[in-house]
Amino acid sequence: MSTIFISHSSKDNLVAETIVERLQQQGYRSVFLDFDPESGIPAGRSWEHELYRQLRACQSVIYLYFFR
Repeated sequence: MSTIFISHSSKDNLVAETIVERLQQQGYRSVFLDFDPESGIPAGRSWEHELYRQLRACQSVIYLYFFR
């Protein structure tokens, strides 16, 4: 399970990817980003179930919200 869960809107995918990259540069390896091809939601899995499972198991959440 991931230690850090990134919560974001699909409009903010680029920002979310940038944050994950920066966290990884700082040594964090256990980060959940839903659309990540390696550690995100696997094809065919219920996305809603997987999001809640990952959220319950994480130790921290980064919530991205931008006023538009």
